Amino acid sequence: MKEGVLKMKNYKYLVLLILSVTFLISQASKAPAKKGSISPHTTKKKGVIKAGENSNLKLELVQLESEFKSEHELIKSSYKERILSLKESQKSEIQELKKRYNKRRASIYKKYGIKPPKKDSYSNKDPYRSPKKNDSKNIKKSKTPTRK
Repeated sequence: MKEGVLKMKNYKYLVLLILSVTFLISQASKAPAKKGSISPHTTKKKGVIKAGENSNLKLELVQLESEFKSEHELIKSSYKERILSLKESQKSEIQELKKRYNKRRASIYKKYGIKPPKKDSYSNKDPYRSPKKNDSKNIKKSKTPTRK
């Protein structure tokens, strides 16, 4: 019985050794060559001209980059303006919705002949309103453990 367990452990170590060796061989084949030799992965593309070799090319590239930056800033500023106006309209719509909600709520209380509940003087919470998620976290638990 112990011989079978020992053989399994030996097989595990053998498999681990083989995997390690294959990994190392694959990494060694990807090692970069000397700096002087040309690697097949870093071949130079044909037709590429360096900016330093042609002054007209350099001038046009600088001009293109400056145009890009100015248009990019223009787009960003116009979007900021649009977002600000959208936020303002959202805020006004929410205020209007709250007003309509409070009017309807008051009319429902009036319909059933009940005075609307006043807000608690200790806290600004409406006693008849459903608790929010944050309200349940504010309730403190007793620190003394209860025994059964």
